Amino acid sequence: DPRRMPPFARLQLNRAVKKYGLIPKSIQLNVHPSSGGRAGFTASSQHELVNELNSSDHLQIEKAKGYWIKFRQVELPEYRDIEIAKQDSDGLKR
Repeated sequence: DPRRMPPFARLQLNRAVKKYGLIPKSIQLNVHPSSGGRAGFTASSQHELVNELNSSDHLQIEKAKGYWIKFRQVELPEYRDIEIAKQDSDGLKR
């Protein structure tokens, strides 16, 4: 979503989890104010490790698998219900 922050910090975390096979108990992301006007902020996340799934967890996973084949792929504007201006043959936006 171009209106949101890029996912680079999360991608770095995913790489570390994959490389070391460990899930950190907590993570923190600090974003400093940019010259473009974006305000700085700090985001954090706490993780609780669960070693095994219970029967309710397994049921939710199976239910989610059923949805995968039902959903059709959509582009971001349709998902967010955003109207995109179209150019006509004269090059004018409508």
